[in-house]
Amino acid sequence: SDSAMSRVKKLQVRDLSKGETFQYLSNLRWRGGVSITGGHTQGGGDAEKIYEIVGGRLEHLLTVQDHRNIEEFEAAMKQLVADKIIAVDSARWKPKDTIRSLSLLSAQRPLCDVADLYEISGGREDRVEKMVQENLLQFNLDRRMYEFDSRLVEWYFENAHYKELIED
Repeated sequence: SDSAMSRVKKLQVRDLSKGETFQYLSNLRWRGGVSITGGHTQGGGDAEKIYEIVGGRLEHLLTVQDHRNIEEFEAAMKQLVADKIIAVDSARWKPKDTIRSLSLLSAQRPLCDVADLYEISGGREDRVEKMVQENLLQFNLDRRMYEFDSRLVEWYFENAHYKELIED
């Protein structure tokens, strides 16, 4: 008498390659009808910038048409990661605690072993679990290491966009 949820199989969707991403973007337009520049397989223009920000993650590529231009898309992606960071934090933590952990991981990128991650997160296993739940981190079973969940999170920390969250 298994529950329906225990019988559900997870479907794993891989990220698109760079060429597949450019091909996908070549068929899209920004909200308002302007074509996204740099599609097909040559890249460049908006398509190159979109790939730099989100890689081939379909979850994020599917939102491109919701924006008027690359600047609006970039701002929305920054906000998406900021919202995830804030969601990790509770009354016990401040966003800068999570940011510190993730920015240290960024410096050690691309991977961080379990012991190192717990150390840089202040020994808080619950914070690490929450970072995984919010899709900021994932555990790479093959390497037995933690890594950023997506290109988007990596981009966010590479470019120090988190500083906007801690400036008051």
